Amino acid sequence: MLKNIAIAVIAIVISIITYFSWSFYQRYLSAPFFCESEFSIIEKINDNHIRADGLFSLVMTDKHLFINIDGLMTKNDSKFIISRVIRIEYNRHNRESPFHRIENIKTSRYSTDNIDDDLASVLLFSPTGENQLLYIQKVNNNMLFFGSQLFPRYGCKRN
Repeated sequence: MLKNIAIAVIAIVISIITYFSWSFYQRYLSAPFFCESEFSIIEKINDNHIRADGLFSLVMTDKHLFINIDGLMTKNDSKFIISRVIRIEYNRHNRESPFHRIENIKTSRYSTDNIDDDLASVLLFSPTGENQLLYIQKVNNNMLFFGSQLFPRYGCKRN
């Protein structure tokens, strides 16, 4: 009888630990990451001079990255407004690497956005190309660095 009571107590303790572990994971570790940051990019290659400044906000879940980017861009003497939302679906490339494979990209442009997609790809993820990789690295669960082979790394702190 004492053996049955001990087994029941152990089962209850394991159940309680499992419940609190799962609750902690759901609340803190798998919660979406949200941040906002200013960005500034200057690129000078031969006779092409590109400068972009603006604000981006980012929401990251386990499988999706949502980026809202608004700003001004100048290429040589031409001025543009960039105002878009990008939804990226991704999967981890491998366990040890901060790289993730981009599965799908959807871009929505606001009516004020007057930049063509080729020029915007200097700043953003291009929807073309196979096997694109996305760099995502969290630091202490409150800072995020991200980027790809198409544009420099961005960083932002959790709000």
